[in-house]
Amino acid sequence: MFNKHAVLGGRDRVKVAIAQIAPRYLDKVASIEVAIAAIKEASLNKADLVVFPEVWLSGYPYWTEGWDSKLPEWIGGRVSFYDSALVIPGKEVAQLAEVAKASDIHLVMGCNELDSRANIQTVYNTLLYIGRNGQILGRHRKLMPTFSERLYWGSGDGNDLEIYETDIGRIGGLICGEHLITSARGALISMGEHIHIAVFPG
Repeated sequence: MFNKHAVLGGRDRVKVAIAQIAPRYLDKVASIEVAIAAIKEASLNKADLVVFPEVWLSGYPYWTEGWDSKLPEWIGGRVSFYDSALVIPGKEVAQLAEVAKASDIHLVMGCNELDSRANIQTVYNTLLYIGRNGQILGRHRKLMPTFSERLYWGSGDGNDLEIYETDIGRIGGLICGEHLITSARGALISMGEHIHIAVFPG
C-alpha cells in the first residue's frame, strides 16, 4: 500500500523554482549577486527548492580552443575560467548559504568548482547542495565530462553520488550526459531518491 508520508517529507506537494536566467559570464562576484536576487524571488513565491542550471556559476565554456592562433585570448579565457570557479567551502559559498538560510529555501547550484589544494588545481563541473538551514549538504562532481568538456573539467570519482535527506524528501541529481549512465541513475534510485534534479547548460 502506498504511504504518502514516505515521500516529499509527508507533504502533498513541493514547490520548485527553476532559475532560467543568465549569469554574468565568467564573473563570479556579479553572478553571485544575480543568484542572490533569484533565490530571494523564489522564496517570495513560496518555493521550497530553487535549482540553477549546469555550471550556471559562472558559465559553460562555450568557446573554441585556439591556443595555436590566438594565444593571448586563450590564456585570458583560461585564467578567467579558473578565477570564476567556486572553492567549496569558501567565501562565495558562505554567501549563498547565508541567503538560503535567510530565505528559508533549499538551493542546488550548478557551478565550476576549483579544487584549490596544492598540486591539484583542477576545475570540476559540480552540483552544490545547500539546505534551507544554510548548511552545505554536499556536492556532486560530474563523473565523465564529454567531448571537449574534458579540456576544462576533471572527472568525478563517484564517491559523492549521494542523495540528501531534507524536509521535502530525499533529493539528488545528475548533470547532463550523466543521465545516459544507467548505473548512476540506478544508484540514486536504489538510495530512495524522491526528487531528481536534472541539470543541463543554458
